[in-house]
Amino acid sequence: MKKSLFSIGFAVLAMLASCSDKKEKTGNGSKTYLADAAKLHELLTSGDEPLQTFEVPSNKTSEITAKKGTFLRIDPSVFETEDGQPLADKISIGFREITQAPEFVFADIRTSSVNHKNTLAAGVYFLEAKSDGKTLRIKSGKALNIDFRRFSTKRMELFVSNRDSLQNMNWMPSNKSFKRVGNAKVVDDGEQYYMPMQINRLGWIGCNVFNRTSYEFSGPISFDFVSGIPDFAFGKAYLLVEGRDTTMALETDLFFKGKDDMMFTEVPTEGNALFVCTAIKQGKLFAFASKVDLSDSKLPKVKFEQTTAKELFAKIKALK
Repeated sequence: MKKSLFSIGFAVLAMLASCSDKKEKTGNGSKTYLADAAKLHELLTSGDEPLQTFEVPSNKTSEITAKKGTFLRIDPSVFETEDGQPLADKISIGFREITQAPEFVFADIRTSSVNHKNTLAAGVYFLEAKSDGKTLRIKSGKALNIDFRRFSTKRMELFVSNRDSLQNMNWMPSNKSFKRVGNAKVVDDGEQYYMPMQINRLGWIGCNVFNRTSYEFSGPISFDFVSGIPDFAFGKAYLLVEGRDTTMALETDLFFKGKDDMMFTEVPTEGNALFVCTAIKQGKLFAFASKVDLSDSKLPKVKFEQTTAKELFAKIKALK
């Protein structure tokens, strides 16, 4: 009986050790991996377009047109400070527009949803507001009216997202659709807009749609490295599938010690894509980028080189 109990106890300890070892390899929840993810995010986004900033008065409605044409009506009465203090004389608006495939890497954005389904994005946006350095939010029951450029003929929906502990995005549908109209607003160069969309939260906003008929998917496609598993702490790999008017940004986290998830799931079976692999080591950025034909159902072997975000951005634009 004692021998039997000893055997059971040993088996339980072995199982716990195995689980602990797997957790150590994947690094999920590890403070080290969280710090590496934050640093990689910092390095990648240093190559992104800087946040567009606008200063408007806090006592009247202002109109702003961003670089890529997004039209914002800023009504100060919809804002409040997080600590309940009154607004200062000025409001600082920060805005970002992401519409091209390379920009998704340098904003560290993927287009998968909370239920792990891939979406197609016609534009991803970031909106923030501050007054006298204090972060603002939109009051309950209030909204900002924003005219988004109509880049796609698909029936796009409004999605929202926050970042998780590894700086990843998980998009959630808001049950609001972008309305197309026959006499859509047209600017001087002939570009069309949707009807104004009411936005009731600040942060990340997506003009997305679930993939329904645009792509057929294969099973998982894995990738490997030229010289075996490299000695890196953490990384991210992206597969950017750019259609005629939308982008699908697939992303997988890389925990090199355990060789976890060196693959993409639900990869389209045709078309071209940009394959970008990034990693961090001792605070330095390493990367690999290549154009791939998805009909081949395989990805090239990765050979990392030390780089900067600006150099990587230039390389990706040249590939595109």
